[in-house]
Amino acid sequence: MFFSPQSFAVQYENLNEYSTPESVVNIFDNKLIVQDVKNLTKSKYNEFIGSYEAFADPEKLKDGGLLVDGWLRELRLENSSAMVIEPDGKLYLAWVVPDNNKINYMTNDKTMTEIQPDIQQWARRFDNIGFD
Repeated sequence: MFFSPQSFAVQYENLNEYSTPESVVNIFDNKLIVQDVKNLTKSKYNEFIGSYEAFADPEKLKDGGLLVDGWLRELRLENSSAMVIEPDGKLYLAWVVPDNNKINYMTNDKTMTEIQPDIQQWARRFDNIGFD
């Protein structure tokens, strides 16, 4: 079976559906995104997803991606998660949980050797903790 590289160019076609404050909460209704996040986080899925009780306004990225920032109510600096979703299927996930001295980070982008820049920006709100 032959697949051209273009056949995988757009994995998440409808990210604009989740780009408003009212619609971002529905992003976890997207079965493809949820499955890909589960595959990436494995046993850490509940820890990552558990922070999405309150949402910041989603941020549309220049390349068509989306930054989704969430936290437990009143615990924005103690229990928080961020996810950058790229249309081509690349995911960049970061999260913080209480009493942890690190920011957890995972990506399915095998070419990314640094922390994704939008995730780095998100992480600047946390004092005295760095990436795992």
